[in-house]
Parts: sequence; structure tokens; C-alpha cells
Amino acid sequence: FSSFEALNGLSYRFTSRDTRSGQVVEDLQGKAGLEGRGAGGTADFSRPEGRRFDLPKGTLFPTAHMVELIAAARRGEKIVYRTLFDGATLDGPLAVNAVIGKAAPKASGAHAREPLTNRPSWRVRMAFFPLSASKAAPDYELGLTLFDNGVADAYEIDYESFSINARLERIEALERPRC
Repeated sequence: FSSFEALNGLSYRFTSRDTRSGQVVEDLQGKAGLEGRGAGGTADFSRPEGRRFDLPKGTLFPTAHMVELIAAARRGEKIVYRTLFDGATLDGPLAVNAVIGKAAPKASGAHAREPLTNRPSWRVRMAFFPLSASKAAPDYELGLTLFDNGVADAYEIDYESFSINARLERIEALERPRC
């Protein structure tokens, strides 16, 4: 999966390829746009060709969603419910319910030695529901430690039938390029 999101959060491009046993199972590519902050928009897939979704008012793309989660966490909010579009599946936009835990002012362990992770963080648990379905259980859940700069660690993705656990092993700040 790869994506590009404009700084203003209004346009988004995505590519996703799912392979199993060396065979491509799903190959997605497209772009999406919003008419303004808080406005609706559309998502158009070029692979598969002709697939289109209307994005309801308030839809966010992934980076804008993360920015909103961090802002809500800083304000002390505990629950954030938003509509998200990431282009990772043909399900269209998703309803995301995020529960934000208590703030940790500084990192511990190995993260305490790194300037990008020795900062305030929160445990966040998100449940993802397709807007097109009306079932009580989420398609999947994601738990992570979210630092106030957008770096994340301790990912746990639960798909009900299996789960993925990942930990940040190493992080390095890059010098700002001279453009």
C-alpha cells in the first residue's frame, strides 16, 4: 500500500496490491478529492476501472485523520468518531470509532533515548466499520501508541480470524532537504 495526501487534506492518491502465495488477489489504484474542509467529495478507482464512491461530508483521508486524533488527544477527548477513506479496499469510506487513553508525558525504555519518541503519547484503539454495512461488529480493530508528532508504535491489528503485532525497532530523523 502506498498513498499521497495533499498538505491541506483535500486530495489523495492511493495504490494497494494484495498478494497471496505469489498471486495478485486485489490490485487497487485511484484518487480522491474533497470539495473543502468538512465537505464531501468523490473517490475514483482507475483499478478496477470505473469504481466510484461518494464521500460524505466530514470524510477525512488518513493523515488528516491522524492529525485530528492527535489534536483531540491534546484536548483530553476520549472518543473520536470520524468517516475515513484510505482506498485500501473496495468497501469505500469507513466509520472509525477511536478511543484515546490517558496521556503518557514521556516515553520509557528504548524510546526514551530517541528524540522522535521521547515525547507525549497516548494508547489509541480504533474500530473500523464500512459505511455500506449496518453490522454491530467492526471489520477490524487497530490499537497503537500514538506520539504527539504522528509517529506510532506498538501496532496491533485485529481482523478477528487473525491478528498482526508490530513494534517500532528503530527510527531516525532525516535532515530537512534544501529545496
